[in-house]
Amino acid sequence: MADYDLVVKHTNRQKSIGLRVRPGEVELSCPRWTTQPLIDQVLRDRAQWIKRQLAECASLPVAQKPQPIDGATWLFRGQPHVLRIHIGPRSIEFESGSIHVTLPEHQQTAAHVTRQIEQLFKAKALSQFKERSAYFAKQMSLGTPEIRVRRYRSRWGSCSARGVVTYHWPIIQAPDWVSDYLIVHELSHLVHFDHSPAFWAQVESVMPNWRDARLWLKEQGAPLLLP
Repeated sequence: MADYDLVVKHTNRQKSIGLRVRPGEVELSCPRWTTQPLIDQVLRDRAQWIKRQLAECASLPVAQKPQPIDGATWLFRGQPHVLRIHIGPRSIEFESGSIHVTLPEHQQTAAHVTRQIEQLFKAKALSQFKERSAYFAKQMSLGTPEIRVRRYRSRWGSCSARGVVTYHWPIIQAPDWVSDYLIVHELSHLVHFDHSPAFWAQVESVMPNWRDARLWLKEQGAPLLLP
């Protein structure tokens, strides 16, 4: 018996079998026609790779979200900001390396503070990702796609068959060069709807340092995927 939880996702979009490894879990995504014997064969063939990836995941520090308390540090576009919580009419603003959240006394709870910060970050993410997507789309001779943001559980973004690009909005906390990589990655799927060598060549032609950004996500991005 495998020493991990296996999640199998059959989709119409998938043209090949892909594996994603998280601590204690392996997600296998595959075309809807994929048979169980074929899935079993892939898992056997990739058993050593899966074992190495699980061990690497286990060696990483436990991901922790920033706390919604006064004096806590939150990242925004890769820069640390000190959270300051005040009593008064509801508002939130950036000022001199701080995030000031003001709420009525009866709403001075972790849930209310978190909601205020997340609403601000989500709005900022949509604005920035639309602007940067338009910039890179022009650079890549693409039309400007429809841009959306949402919170994913285990991915940074997606590109639909209709050309709608959706980004994981908490990535706004990462440095700009990392979120730019995510944008170029998803826009490249408008040209190559896979992760073929041609896809990665497309990414590299726009962002030669994409490996550094991918490494940042692997080593430091885990807190951004927490619910």
